[in-house]
Amino acid sequence: MMKEVEEKELNKLSIDGLTHLFMDAIHEQNIKLIEGIEFLVEENFEEFQNNLNYVIESDSEVRIKKKFESKIFKSKLMFSKADRLKLFA
Repeated sequence: MMKEVEEKELNKLSIDGLTHLFMDAIHEQNIKLIEGIEFLVEENFEEFQNNLNYVIESDSEVRIKKKFESKIFKSKLMFSKADRLKLFA
């Protein structure tokens, strides 16, 4: 299972790093869902429920996405501020 990423670690990552972390989180959840479907076919309902609950309760991808959006927004603001300074110079 993917460990929960702390906020400090997210702050240190670049946009590219956050993208890869997000893809890894989504991939892990997809694997859990596929395993869950296999458990459902085998009528192992307890393990199916465990996998389903894991995916539902996991919020890693949401936190990564929010940090990614925040960094993109900040980079756009810095870029537009630099453009304004060039116009005034």
